[in-house]
Amino acid sequence: MWPDINRIFSRKGSSPLVYLGVGIFPEGISVAVIDREAGGQPAVKTSAFFACVQSEWVSVLESFCRQHGVKGAKTYVAFHPDYYELMLIDAPEVPDEELAEAVKWRVKDFINGDIESYVVDAFRLPQDAYRGRMNMIYAAYMKKEVVVAVVELCGDCGLELVSIGISELARVNLIQGRKEYADLGVAFLHLGEQKGQIDLIENGYLYLSRGIDSGYAMLKQASAAVDSGATGRPSGLADGGLNLVDHDQGASNSNLLDGLVLDVQRSLDYYESQLGKSGISKLLLLTPAPLSAEVYKNLSANLPVKVEALHISDLLDCEQDCSGFMDSCSVAVGAALGGIHAAA
Repeated sequence: MWPDINRIFSRKGSSPLVYLGVGIFPEGISVAVIDREAGGQPAVKTSAFFACVQSEWVSVLESFCRQHGVKGAKTYVAFHPDYYELMLIDAPEVPDEELAEAVKWRVKDFINGDIESYVVDAFRLPQDAYRGRMNMIYAAYMKKEVVVAVVELCGDCGLELVSIGISELARVNLIQGRKEYADLGVAFLHLGEQKGQIDLIENGYLYLSRGIDSGYAMLKQASAAVDSGATGRPSGLADGGLNLVDHDQGASNSNLLDGLVLDVQRSLDYYESQLGKSGISKLLLLTPAPLSAEVYKNLSANLPVKVEALHISDLLDCEQDCSGFMDSCSVAVGAALGGIHAAA
């Protein structure tokens, strides 16, 4: 079993008191500074999301580090899934230290171009996955040039890069070691603009991650097309968000959610029937704030699990309000927490 599940493409470092997490997204970067006094609990000192393109990464991150006095901090980076592929495959019969090299030749048929232009790593599923009858791993691969860009980014900003990882494992860190989630099957549901993702986790380990063909943009577009007209404003807007089951468009928007609910339910069923686990107890929802309340209500009504919106402030002390960017900054916070868990 992979001992440091929070890290992929990792580099070792010593234990600091201030941890900087960076999330790399197609539309920008998120950052989080976590402070941990000796023997104390982690606290989010500041977190933010900056819309920018890759050519602006250095100026944006450098400015943030200067403003918050974290130049030289040990840094933990996690990428958005658009930058890499994550594959569930049979584990090769090799020891852990040879796993990445062995997996490289398993994934080469899925790669366009030279395998040497990609970075490949892997981590094992827990031994009880698939009732212990199948030895499976997740393999992650991404273009080497992107990894090099992040290494150079941290160097240009005067940061000490410790690890580069993936969003799925960064989110695992959010609840790893927390008593209220001990021995519970937990699902993270991320609903992005065009697509979503669900991750199923127990006791600090990722058991299943799968994409979902639902995004909040299609819900907004459908609402605007159906509702704008008679009143001169979209009737589906209520309490600052999109009402997915309101008035004339109720059936239409409910149909749009059917696919989301079905995708989530299939993942929950797979967790029990194929992975052999006892079931998911809680679903933690990560969506843009204007949609969270309505998606929450629909999922709660149609799924046999407790559904909660995830707020970083429910998990950690925060010196500022993190609710406005809870998905993007959850990746940065989780990346930094990975450093704390590794140092423990």
